Formats: sequence, structure tokens, C-alpha cells
Amino acid sequence: MLAEIVLTKFDYVAFGAMAVVFFGLIYFVIWVGDLPASIARARNHPQVPAVQALAWMGLLFTGGVVYVLAFAWAYWNYPQTVHSTDSGENAGSDVSKVQEKQQANPEATAADEDAS
Repeated sequence: MLAEIVLTKFDYVAFGAMAVVFFGLIYFVIWVGDLPASIARARNHPQVPAVQALAWMGLLFTGGVVYVLAFAWAYWNYPQTVHSTDSGENAGSDVSKVQEKQQANPEATAADEDAS
């Protein structure tokens, strides 16, 4: 015959503590997996989805070996370049920004011309 198991209030406290630790570990793994993507997003990285995919694949499939590369890629500085092959809606957008700046504050642009 099976023995009757009696649960006390300390057993319930222990089960609650185990649940908190379990869900805390799940949250921690999700936070760590998304950390390189969050860094890349904050630094306006042009390839955020790729950094996020590399971070998750590196964390889940390689045991964290490739995960370090995701951090390096998230911190990589890309130069802000203007492509001369733009056509259509984005063509000349830099010129239009300069013209808008000149129209908004003509005194500052006149001072810039005097300084050069």
C-alpha cells in the first residue's frame, strides 16, 4: 500500500520558490538571447535582424561560441554613406535637406558662407 504524502506550508513555499527560479531562468535566457539585437538596435545597426538570428543560433545551437560574434557584429561601426546610384524618391534627398535647413534658418547659412 502506498504511503500517504502530507504537504506542509514549507513544501508549498519550496514549490513557489522553484517556480520563481524556473520562470526567472526562462526570462534570463530570452533576455540574453536578445541582448545583441537590442544593442544593434540602439546603435542604429543596418542589419539588426541578422544580428538577432546569429545571436539566437549561436546561443541555442553552438553553446555560445558563435554568440560572441553576434556581440562583435552588434558593436561594429558602419560608416554612414550616401549612394550616388539612388533613384526615384530618395534621389537628391541630401540636397533637399540642405535646402530645407537654409530656408528654415537663412542667417546661420549666411554665417557659414562668410566663414569659408
